[in-house]
Amino acid sequence: MPKIIVLGAGASVGAKKTGQEGHFTDRPIPGAKKFFNDVSHIPEREAPFDYLNFFGLTYEHPHELISQAWQIKNKYFDPKEWENVDIEELLTFLDIGTKLYTKGSNYQWAFQETKRAVEDFIVFITPAIKIAP
Repeated sequence: MPKIIVLGAGASVGAKKTGQEGHFTDRPIPGAKKFFNDVSHIPEREAPFDYLNFFGLTYEHPHELISQAWQIKNKYFDPKEWENVDIEELLTFLDIGTKLYTKGSNYQWAFQETKRAVEDFIVFITPAIKIAP
């Protein structure tokens, strides 16, 4: 069954804090421009530990492909390095990669797996974010 990821109108605007109480207190609603920063921010923790790389912990090899493509040097999550990873551009890059390489090749497989991992991650992480009424 195909997945449909809809980045709604205003996704490019960026995140705003939700302001709700609980585990995800003041957790930002992710925007397209800083998606990974927004979903990795943990306000209860103190800098420099206020970000946790949920994506890298869950999807090691896709994380590596994205890091190489965007020239991210830090093995762990550095928000400054991930600021330029726009989720819309990333999904476009991965979609083109799946079509660019020969069917059945290792390169095509890597792009397909990374795209699938990013989609799974979006579906996994976004429901965990409380949206203010």
